[in-house]
Amino acid sequence: MKLNVIFSTNNNASYYQFWDTQHYIWSGLGARPLLLCVDNNGYVKDLPHQENIIEVPHEPSIDVPIAQLAQLVRLYYAPQTEERSMISDLDLFPLARDILDRVLPPQDSSSFFTPCYQHYNENGYRIPMQYFSFRGDILHQRLHQGSSFSDFVNKSKTAVGLDWNTDEMVISSFFQKNPELLRTSPSSKLLGLKSELRVEPWQIENCSFSHSRENAKIDIHFHTRNWPTLPHKIKEVRSLWAEQFSKP
Repeated sequence: MKLNVIFSTNNNASYYQFWDTQHYIWSGLGARPLLLCVDNNGYVKDLPHQENIIEVPHEPSIDVPIAQLAQLVRLYYAPQTEERSMISDLDLFPLARDILDRVLPPQDSSSFFTPCYQHYNENGYRIPMQYFSFRGDILHQRLHQGSSFSDFVNKSKTAVGLDWNTDEMVISSFFQKNPELLRTSPSSKLLGLKSELRVEPWQIENCSFSHSRENAKIDIHFHTRNWPTLPHKIKEVRSLWAEQFSKP
């Protein structure tokens, strides 16, 4: 299965500093990491792996905050092909050796898929963006139906409003209307936003990532609150994967 892993950023160094290590890990896992960049004021040209970067053009007709724009680009600019694309966050690092087996559908499929299905309340649900995957051509056919990016953003703004989870609410609203299109994992309840399967920001400083891996943690969520130890801990993550990739 060919896989694109879709990240996005604006001109916030707190996030795009993670790009090089994310590229290293996901490329080593056999995927193609792609970084969608908005609000380019010169930062894009200095980022590594230019061949995996897509600069999203500025559209004057779009009037939303840059943070929400950076969210929504991931639901529009994935390659419109039969390849599977999966959304992730730049500050969310894979840890489990079998990460792909745990977050992707069990077989190649044209279905929309999430291992993170979360019940929101009895009337609806919320689908976190991390590890949400799809075929790009089907996403555009079913969700966008030929609309432009500016139309998609403006319709999303009208439909669900603007908040820290605008992209999640857009996709959740879509599947509330089309539940038959979404597949979930039998273990999806175990992989939520806050889970025993994740190393959270407040756990990072005193955490051994290798020990966490052996205890079945799936991933690591960094945060700017980890800034004092961030360079050291990112290096630790990269070294852990370098050791893994060097094994026959």
